Amino acid sequence: MKKFALCLICCLFTFVFAGIIKGQDDVHLNIQDVHSTSGGKIELLFSVLNEEGIPIKDLNNANFKLVVGNEEIKKFSLEPVSRDKSSLSIILGIDVSASMEGDPIAEAKKAASLFLSQLSEKDYTALMVFGNDVRFLADFTQMKNEVREKIISINVSDMWTRLYEATYESLSKASKSPTLRSVIVILTDGKDEGSIKNEEDVV
Repeated sequence: MKKFALCLICCLFTFVFAGIIKGQDDVHLNIQDVHSTSGGKIELLFSVLNEEGIPIKDLNNANFKLVVGNEEIKKFSLEPVSRDKSSLSIILGIDVSASMEGDPIAEAKKAASLFLSQLSEKDYTALMVFGNDVRFLADFTQMKNEVREKIISINVSDMWTRLYEATYESLSKASKSPTLRSVIVILTDGKDEGSIKNEEDVV
């Protein structure tokens, strides 16, 4: 098992995945964010993925080594992101191409409304629809009822399904979200049709 190190903050701070995970030959440590707190601590948001890109759960301090300069730091804490109290920014995208007419759009709107009801009141939501083009019906807001009303009013009529453009523009908007963590959820029944962007652009 290889050790994975990632140097941060002018190479002074090294976080190493050092544990052996049974049945995992290729493990990747991905750092999403590093920031300092008002108390002078450093917080890292990271994930450990297997070779298929699936997060590995139930890790503990024994799986990691923290080094500052040449000194190993013995005391540090790990907390699953699911317990993170920081707010989310969600971009909710819905396909409005003609193939969504009838049950598909009805089920998508029902699912989107249910999804909203499960979010924290501190979470932000932006609503986007896509077909012949990409349109944001609501910017990031904590007013879930306003977003739900706009979901109810969605109609389908467009010929195209510009899925890649919708994803690309959602990624761009997510980079300017009001919170540290962002999520993109897209509901569609089909493949991309008519986008000027392609899969490679999105990746």
